[in-house]
Amino acid sequence: MDDKVRKLGSSEKWYYICDKLSPLNAVITCHIKGSFTKSDVERALNHLQMNHILLQTGVKTEENGEDPYFFKLNNCKIPIHFSEKNFTEALTQELNTRIGYESLPLMRVTYTKDQLGEHDFILCISHIIADGLGGLNLTNEFVTYLAHFASNNPIKTTNDDIQVVESLEDLFPDDKKGILFFIGTLFAQIKLLFFQLFKQPKRLKPIVELPLENRTTKAIQTIMDTETFDKIKKSCKKNSVTIHGALCAATVLAISKKNGNGWYSLGSPVDISTYLKVPVIKKIGCFVATVVLNLKVTEKINFWDLARAVNNENSVNSRVKESFQVLNFLKLVVPKSKEKSYSFARLVERKGPGNIALSNVGKYQMEKNIFNLEVTNVHGFASLSIYGYFLVVACSVHNILNLNFCYIEEAIGDKQANDYASDIYQILQNEAQA
Repeated sequence: MDDKVRKLGSSEKWYYICDKLSPLNAVITCHIKGSFTKSDVERALNHLQMNHILLQTGVKTEENGEDPYFFKLNNCKIPIHFSEKNFTEALTQELNTRIGYESLPLMRVTYTKDQLGEHDFILCISHIIADGLGGLNLTNEFVTYLAHFASNNPIKTTNDDIQVVESLEDLFPDDKKGILFFIGTLFAQIKLLFFQLFKQPKRLKPIVELPLENRTTKAIQTIMDTETFDKIKKSCKKNSVTIHGALCAATVLAISKKNGNGWYSLGSPVDISTYLKVPVIKKIGCFVATVVLNLKVTEKINFWDLARAVNNENSVNSRVKESFQVLNFLKLVVPKSKEKSYSFARLVERKGPGNIALSNVGKYQMEKNIFNLEVTNVHGFASLSIYGYFLVVACSVHNILNLNFCYIEEAIGDKQANDYASDIYQILQNEAQA
């Protein structure tokens, strides 16, 4: 009999079902320069796994295919694989390969070697237990342990390091649950429905009708140099907008070049880890909800006016409230199993917030030099499953803006995705020079 840890919460269950349809992985990559052995990698991952209960679990369902739950894996290590493929090929493979969590941990690691003998690591974590920030936290922890073992520096360990996490809804604060908040949740969904009916926001349409299963996520990786990024930050400060506002404006303007003026709904994940009953800053888990930003592109719209519109609609309190409303609503509608999910999954594809999305982690603090290792090129990616067709993933590490673009190949094609990515980057660069 399985050693059950706990049932999956509503959002975890939905991610599980999406992953069953088509892979849904959070992927973090980093470049490591310095000397280490495979044994050092194994020891670092063993230490990481020891510190997080959910990395010691798999996921199964009851015999009827419903009620998924975490169960304890006994003596099952995080898989490590050295790939002979180049980095891009290895990344594509990781984005599109499900994690076999029926018998393996919810994370795996692949690494490659370049012509200089330096390594690129690809950490692939199931979205059931990690969002982009959670993936970065695990990567930061892993490279720190690797640096310690590679330089024979001991790691202090205490039982306090072990991170146990409850399901997300068990951590909701009292003012974000109950009948009054539930009524507010229903009104918010009705308001969103009316907006979609009357404003008809534009969406990316697939080139061909797509099955829900086995979609291919591909990625385009870009790096904005420190000088250009600094200019963007100065321009944002001068125009009283946030970096997030600028990224949203650039994304919507680039998409509108091919799809015309009008309203656009941009999905934007919100991190609520610090707003829960018990803050979970150091724990792994998926603590985000995707809310909608509605932006209107007109013939005369100015980049900075559009970025300010993001700020106006994007107050922290309103976004956090919307996030809890989305999660409360999900509790009502999440399907019982993959077999019973098809109609709801199609509805999410047609009307959901992820059709065009921007995931902005913001500034992430990570040491560049740890003992004998140098860590650079820290990037975030995500498998899109049935959520949407085009996702911008942004995070700044070591004062470099890493701007990546994930897309469903069958839906929009390589050329169109590359055009969107190039236009977004160019718009930001132009505004930085202005």
